[in-house]
Parts: sequence; structure tokens; C-alpha cells
Amino acid sequence: MEEGLCQLVALLWVENAALHGVSRGDGGDKAGGGGMDDDARAGDGMGTSGGWEEVNLAAMAGYVANQIRTDPTEVYGDGLR
Repeated sequence: MEEGLCQLVALLWVENAALHGVSRGDGGDKAGGGGMDDDARAGDGMGTSGGWEEVNLAAMAGYVANQIRTDPTEVYGDGLR
């Protein structure tokens, strides 16, 4: 049951990440001083809206969510279900 609850929280987090993406906090590239700002990234397809990182994140999150839901093991899979 413990591991099933952990899997449930993981599934909820992954599904949320798939829907909303990972938000960049104030400690991201801008605050680091060495990174490009959002305007500079937007020109090369790496901006914050629909860039390749967000697309890959959504695809990976969908895969991980499916793996969690269909886990056949007794402890993790059955614990979640």
C-alpha cells in the first residue's frame, strides 16, 4: 500500500508535468547570469512556448505515466491500482 501511494503521487506529478510543462523558476537561466533570455531563445526554437523541450517533456511524461499505470508488479502496480 505504501509503494502504491508513492506511485500515485508520481503519476499525478507526471500527468501534471505533461499538461503544464515544467515552469522555469526565478532561479533559472536569467538569474544564473550565463544563459540566454527568453527573447534570444525564441529565435532558435528553444523558447518557453512550444519549443522542442516542451514537446519532448510531454512525450516523455506520457510514456512514464503509461509505465506507472501498467506496471505488472504486485508491490508497485497492484499497490497503485
